[in-house]
Amino acid sequence: MNVVAVIPTWNGWDDTECCLQSLAAADPAPVLIRVVDNGSTDGTPDRLRSDWPEVDLLALPENLGFSRAVNRALADLVGEPGIDAIFLLNNDVEVDPGVLAPLSETLIATPRVAGVCPLITYADPPKRVWYGGGTVSLWRGRIGHRHIRAPIDHMPMDVCDTDYLTGAAVLLNAECLRDVGLLPPATPD
Repeated sequence: MNVVAVIPTWNGWDDTECCLQSLAAADPAPVLIRVVDNGSTDGTPDRLRSDWPEVDLLALPENLGFSRAVNRALADLVGEPGIDAIFLLNNDVEVDPGVLAPLSETLIATPRVAGVCPLITYADPPKRVWYGGGTVSLWRGRIGHRHIRAPIDHMPMDVCDTDYLTGAAVLLNAECLRDVGLLPPATPD
């Protein structure tokens, strides 16, 4: 599966570099990593150009917000016929080296699924769940992360349905993005 990673960032060089280092160790690795810089003023674009020349940088002149910036990064990628999936990551996420294989296998096994998320843990305290799926209660008007703050060693490690996916780390089916469209903007264009 040909996977492209997209990482939005804004004034977050240290986090972005840690994220890129974790992706560099991934096996399999994404075929392309695109960082969309959302108008940073801390030197992030210059550092990316000098320290990570293999990374595709889309430097925006201003902060467009998460959805609009990500859509700028995705616009031409979803049109590429050789791209099967987009791995959208917050710049402060560090991935396990083996994360892409099971996520890709799940997308391949369930082609009508729009995306899959890995189990996401807190950086501090480590080994505690931040996202293990999501629940939506329309009756109560509430959403929430499943298993939040649970010890990771008590988690079931099987694939499960979820009411929503988090954009912090999600492998999106490129075919679904082609059919349905990109992320809805949080603010009007």
